[in-house]
Formats: sequence, C-alpha cells, structure tokens
Amino acid sequence: MYQSLYTAEIEGFEDEFKEVSSEWRFVLANDGEVISLNDEAARWFQRGTSFFLHLDEEECKKAIILLKSIFLQGKIFEFNLTHQFDSHIFTVSYNGKYKNGKFFLLGSCVIIQSQIPSMACGIRKSFLISSILMLFSIMI
Repeated sequence: MYQSLYTAEIEGFEDEFKEVSSEWRFVLANDGEVISLNDEAARWFQRGTSFFLHLDEEECKKAIILLKSIFLQGKIFEFNLTHQFDSHIFTVSYNGKYKNGKFFLLGSCVIIQSQIPSMACGIRKSFLISSILMLFSIMI
C-alpha cells in the first residue's frame, strides 16, 4: 500500500545543526584580518590575525585575486584554498561575498592531510603580509 512521504521541517533545529557542522565561517576586513569566526574555524585561526597567514605564496596570490574579484564584481563566488598549519593541510571549498565593507566566507573542508613539513619562514610571511596589505589598500 502507498505510504505518503513526509519532509520534516528543519526550522527549530539550529542547535542540532550547529553541533554537527564542520563549516568554517569568517568575517574579514578589507586587509584580510579575521574580524569574526565561528568555533570550528577558531580551532585553526584567531580573531585579529590575517586570513592569509596559513596560505603558501601561490595560494596567497590566488586568494587575493579571488577576494578582489568578489569585491569588484559584488557577486558570490565559490573557490578552493589550501591552508597549511604545523600538522595539517586543509583544502577548503569556500563561498564568499562582500557587503558593507567586509568579506563573508563560508568554507567546508574537502581534503585533509596530516604530518606536513613546517610552513615558510617568517621572512617570507612578512613579505606576503606586506604585499597583501598593499594590494588591499587599493580597495579602501
């Protein structure tokens, strides 16, 4: 005998979804500073630091180009970035938009690798950060 299908409403279950979510959520300033982030992203990033800090040189350039495109075109973009930390590499699929002077990014990890060599030295990081600040100053 035919049984009707029932689709459960998801409203009212925000706490349950938050509990099982592994999304990274960021609000970034024009210069890439992390203004706000959710608990999952806070496992790897800190408020007040640069979003670009855990990207190698090529990924950093890619991120700048993508964020400038979001800024200039005012559209929602989907893109992947690979973040490198002391013990893990995360390839993250992001959706992003720009509104009211801020970037809003929502990311989902698509690839996770462990046991990687350390990131680039501090000198290269300083160069990358200064390059980022210079590029983003155009947008301010």
